[in-house]
Amino acid sequence: MQYNSPQIDLLVICAGYFAKEKFDALNYDRELLMYKTTAIGPTFLVQNLVSLGLLKEGSRIVLVGGESGSITLRHKSTHGGNYGGHASKAALNMTAKLLSIDLEKKGIAVSVVHTGYLRKQNPDGFFEKGGPDAVKPDEAAKSLKDWIATFDMSKTGQFWSVRGTAGIPSAEVIMGKKVDTSESIQLPW
Repeated sequence: MQYNSPQIDLLVICAGYFAKEKFDALNYDRELLMYKTTAIGPTFLVQNLVSLGLLKEGSRIVLVGGESGSITLRHKSTHGGNYGGHASKAALNMTAKLLSIDLEKKGIAVSVVHTGYLRKQNPDGFFEKGGPDAVKPDEAAKSLKDWIATFDMSKTGQFWSVRGTAGIPSAEVIMGKKVDTSESIQLPW
């Protein structure tokens, strides 16, 4: 089936579900929901959009993930736990890599990004303070927009932080450096 509509030039998928958990209190249903929402759903969405002809040569796909899915950046200094949250983000990273391989021959770029640690908004409209590098969603969105302006096939199959090493507790230990929030940096898987 071909859908008679213009091409989607840019698709940003920001889907996730996170439930805190500890090793001695795992929840199967919540973990399954994290995987379905974070990694499985985006895969099927992209496949359907490609098969409908809405994503084609020149299209770009950005999957919003997080450093929490990087196996390389997991370090004992950042603790364990939250298995479903971290592992579903790692699955999203793999999804992005596999999609980039399958879609490269079609001229469709795919990348995954870490937008930083976001401050959460409570029901009263106030934002939590968060950690030292936490930002409001509009600040993260601006950094993402700036990065997207540079996103092309040369970055397909890669994992990027759009705010340097901000919000990545293990960056200095693992990567040996801190990068200013005004710069984007490629992250290790």
